[in-house]
Amino acid sequence: MSATQTTRRTTLKWMGAGMTAAAVTAVGLWATTRARSFDALPPAPGKTPVGDAGWLTHLATSLPTEHAYEAEVEGTIPAGLRGSLYRNGPGLFDRGGSRKQSLLDGDGMIRHFKIGDGKAAFQNRFVQTPKFQAEEKAGRFMFPTWTTLQPKWTDSLTGIPSMSQAGVTAIVKDGRLFAFDEVGHPWELDSDSLETLGEFAPADDNVSPAFKAHTKTDSRTGDWVLVSTSNGRVSKVQVVVRDRNNQLKSWQEHTLPRASYFHDFFATEHYVILHLQPMMTPPWAMLAGIKSYTDSFKWQPDQGTILMVIDKSGTNAPVFIDAPGVFMWHTLNAWEHGNTIIADFVGYDDPNHFIGKQAMLRQIMQGRLGDAGAPGTMRRYTINLDNQSASEEIMLDGNFEFPIVNPAMSGQENDFGYVTIGSAERALFSSGIGRLHTKTNALEAFDFGADTYAGEPIFAPNPNDSMNEASGWILSETLDGTTGKSGLAIFDAAHIPDGPVATIKLSHHLPMSFHGWWNAT
Repeated sequence: MSATQTTRRTTLKWMGAGMTAAAVTAVGLWATTRARSFDALPPAPGKTPVGDAGWLTHLATSLPTEHAYEAEVEGTIPAGLRGSLYRNGPGLFDRGGSRKQSLLDGDGMIRHFKIGDGKAAFQNRFVQTPKFQAEEKAGRFMFPTWTTLQPKWTDSLTGIPSMSQAGVTAIVKDGRLFAFDEVGHPWELDSDSLETLGEFAPADDNVSPAFKAHTKTDSRTGDWVLVSTSNGRVSKVQVVVRDRNNQLKSWQEHTLPRASYFHDFFATEHYVILHLQPMMTPPWAMLAGIKSYTDSFKWQPDQGTILMVIDKSGTNAPVFIDAPGVFMWHTLNAWEHGNTIIADFVGYDDPNHFIGKQAMLRQIMQGRLGDAGAPGTMRRYTINLDNQSASEEIMLDGNFEFPIVNPAMSGQENDFGYVTIGSAERALFSSGIGRLHTKTNALEAFDFGADTYAGEPIFAPNPNDSMNEASGWILSETLDGTTGKSGLAIFDAAHIPDGPVATIKLSHHLPMSFHGWWNAT
């Protein structure tokens, strides 16, 4: 079966779950009409104005070449830092003179920094999904992605992304490397060569394959928690738990109270908490192929957020708790104090950096910064399970993203968190790294300055001091605006303001990556 036949089958199955035969027929007619008014994809780099984004456009520039070489090291790599950093993000935005419309739309490319004995090697390879292979063979884009409709309606009936790009997160479990998207199952790769091995199904066929890109690992038990969603007449969520040896332990399914988009979730010792923000997803224009997935989103803050608290054991029914209308990409951590849950995250009053024609994630593809009027601030929910209420507080004003903790503290009360920092104007395109003291809300930070991009911090624990939450190193992928080349900055996690102790310098740029994983050896 061809990749095109596969995506049609997947789409029709999705449509059939929530639509009548007449409605499906109508979708086909709309798709025919839409083909006449389809907006052409913007031209490839070199034909677009650079505008006010300047050197930041490197983050939205394809890297079609797969590299493998020993990298230059500036400074001294700590002796205890031995292992592999895997990062995932888009690597290809352009084919056949057409360009994707959002930074979220590129095909997944795994980057591998192998570190040890004071040296570092780098390699990158594309995840060989059926989508990537079919489009590589055709020499053009064929399938809809987050914000970009398919160029020909005959390739796909709707605007639903039904073919995985495998381009959001990289996760290692039981020595196995996985690349996650939010469409379909994750893809497994060889952890050394980065060769694509095939799809990995975290649960049986009764569970929707639309797994969220983020997962959680219980630091006490090693259990791996995954969340999948399905849409139709009724939207549903499946919570899957696999043990520390990556064997299926349990799964449960629940009906969602609304069809809203979410990217990440909270997890504690006993609970999974979904942040059902008022990012509504009306399906009709998307199903008809008139609008892309992202263009179908509607931000309705007056509808508030629903916190769906799910008992991991499946013993008790979910609890639904109202909260203010806040947009969230990423959680920092969550833990329990008796019947109270503390949940920390980065929140936005408006996701205008994400949705809308002037959104930053869209405009960067045209060399412009675009809109990002609402900064990401550090926030905390205090969830009272006794009276089923929640309060929200601003922990720290500023502009933050990509919050993480020492993985040994996942689901437990933590003293420290690590974030990217930067100006509100640059929003997601941060320029520094910060350490947050969660007890006092104090921030210690290092800012590279206006000519550097600093990506998601990853915590690499010190193997010689594993009981100390603050002992380890922070790894951040960087882009030097003066040279146009990327690197990896290594910080002492306890002394962020001192700046990097070492930098791994690459001979080329890297497009923006989203999420990574440290695997010690």
